[in-house]
Amino acid sequence: MRSFVQNYTNHLEQLPKGQPAISFFGPGFRVMLLITLFLSCGGIQTLLVQIPGLEFMKGIGDDVSVSQMRIANAIGSILLFAVPALVIANVFPPNRFYWFGLHRRTPVWWLLAAGVIMLAMIFVANPIANWMGSLINDPQIIAQEQVSAQYSRQIQLMPEWSDYFACLILLAFLPALVEELFFRAALLQLLSDWIRNRHIAVWLSAMVFALLHATAAGLPAIFLCGVVLGYLFLWTGALRVSIIGHFLFNAFEVTDSFIGQHDPKSWWALWSPGTGVLIAAVLIVIAGLYVLYKNTRNHPHQML
Repeated sequence: MRSFVQNYTNHLEQLPKGQPAISFFGPGFRVMLLITLFLSCGGIQTLLVQIPGLEFMKGIGDDVSVSQMRIANAIGSILLFAVPALVIANVFPPNRFYWFGLHRRTPVWWLLAAGVIMLAMIFVANPIANWMGSLINDPQIIAQEQVSAQYSRQIQLMPEWSDYFACLILLAFLPALVEELFFRAALLQLLSDWIRNRHIAVWLSAMVFALLHATAAGLPAIFLCGVVLGYLFLWTGALRVSIIGHFLFNAFEVTDSFIGQHDPKSWWALWSPGTGVLIAAVLIVIAGLYVLYKNTRNHPHQML
């Protein structure tokens, strides 16, 4: 034991200034550590529910208000996604927050392109989710879908403008921020470093994104959104690009719900996008990704 401690001490002394202490662990270990941190934070969330006064953290139940549901959802998102990513960022990457690409200068048109692409993805994802829902016949899965839909409707109840802005922050911006930290900045980069294939890393991280996000009907749609967000980060190397795209996707859904609640007879609430809209949205997504790829493939900040 003393020999191990001495060897480790010598290792620390030989590290260049600013290099993390345990960077000699392999990329596979880092992926496993991220997963362990995620599961541990989930356990912490479960324990918090048992503390008197924090029962609302379960996020459901007749005794839980809508505001408490939103707060519980926000705390859960931070615990599950932000904490593991921040721990990894402060343990392994030598430049810590530089790992997130938040320091990089990002052209405005990148952000605009990400917004247009992800807004178009809404009109791709929703028809796919609806189509998948129509194929489900299992009563148990249908019941789970109904519970999930009821939860979404309840947490998005917005009788006042203050509720709308609260939802924009707690249900649109915060999830976009913490989930991009976890799925793109942490998981995607760790997988890319481990398997040495950036494209497989994008698709694997998108798969995890979908499995931790969606019900059975929404699984393929959320998976495709994860793939698009992964390439937005991969090609630009700037996390704010995927954060903006993710936020606008969420914000659109919140705004759509708000309009439907306050003016259910408006053309927007009654509008049902057809096949033409779906085709146009697919073309916009493909064209947007292509333009972004062509203009960033030789960019020095592209994710390695």
